[in-house]
Amino acid sequence: MATFGRSRAITSMKRWADANGWSAISSTPPEQVEGVQHAAAYADAALSMKGVGITASRMLTRQCGGRGACVFTATEVNMAHGHPQGTFVIFDAGVSAPGMLIVARDGAGPVTVPPPMQEVTMNDAQCGQHWQVHATDPSAGEAMLTAPLMQLLQLTPECAIECGAGLVIIRAMNGAMLEFEQLLEFAQAFAKIAPDAL
Repeated sequence: MATFGRSRAITSMKRWADANGWSAISSTPPEQVEGVQHAAAYADAALSMKGVGITASRMLTRQCGGRGACVFTATEVNMAHGHPQGTFVIFDAGVSAPGMLIVARDGAGPVTVPPPMQEVTMNDAQCGQHWQVHATDPSAGEAMLTAPLMQLLQLTPECAIECGAGLVIIRAMNGAMLEFEQLLEFAQAFAKIAPDAL
């Protein structure tokens, strides 16, 4: 039953990819994905789950406005049935910005904030109840929290976002790839806002 469920999810994902301009690729370490210029930054990212022992699979890539993008699931290597542990979208930021983490207080999964980062105070109290923000430069991080970005965060699924080294990483610990379209929609909206916010 579990195998059938995974096969159905893969078939559904492939059908969606074909209809929306994405290309399926063989599983490869995310930091080595071709077409995403700054993919190597994933290896040292706080959201990479590198200490959990995961393997990336069900990978799709495409070029969006001249920037490389990739979506994939991450599965714990030692799990008997290989249940997905997270869905990731990574894409080239297109701009240089100080390191920044935006993490949902509930449901975002394990995140270890790198020591150079400091907490940023959010001006929007409602956003502050649901999100934590850390940045290598708190004043720059505060400036990044523009009104459009705050509005987007209020609508987004529970996830974690990391910006830095030319790469944006968005991770949702949803346990299934079936909702990856929602995450991609959020990533596309974030990518439109990012040049102004970052």
